[in-house]
Amino acid sequence: MNERDKVVTKYNTGITWLLDLLLKFDPRDVDTDRLKKRITLAKTGDHEILLKEAGPYLLKYRTYIDQRKAEFFLANDPEETAQMDEMARNLFAKIREYYKRMNTKERSVLYGKVDDLLTAYIEYLAILIAEEQAKNAAKLAKNPPAPVAKSATTKSK
Repeated sequence: MNERDKVVTKYNTGITWLLDLLLKFDPRDVDTDRLKKRITLAKTGDHEILLKEAGPYLLKYRTYIDQRKAEFFLANDPEETAQMDEMARNLFAKIREYYKRMNTKERSVLYGKVDDLLTAYIEYLAILIAEEQAKNAAKLAKNPPAPVAKSATTKSK
């Protein structure tokens, strides 16, 4: 398994953990159960889907997450979440809903897991950048740029 797949697996495992946590609060919550099933199915089609959809949202609010500010969980910006895929939007809505019912210890655990998701997303971005740089270096090695001719105004010594 390459580094990219490891990071994606770590992120997806964190999402599954969060969904399981939400289901522990209310095992009869059919919406959360349905969401978990949809996310599981979607990951089989594109295992990076949740990283791509929810990762930018986590990155945007990284300061709130790092500083464990409740605003991350309590704020509900419809325009912000509208940019996300329906599954990611529903996941964050459920997290917000349950956050309000959690005690301090449970909230601390939740912050830790969301921080892990943010870290995994940042690692994922670093891997994407490294992959792109490697592709560009390979292209450059195959087709080096033509040497720049000296201009007629350059004096030779």
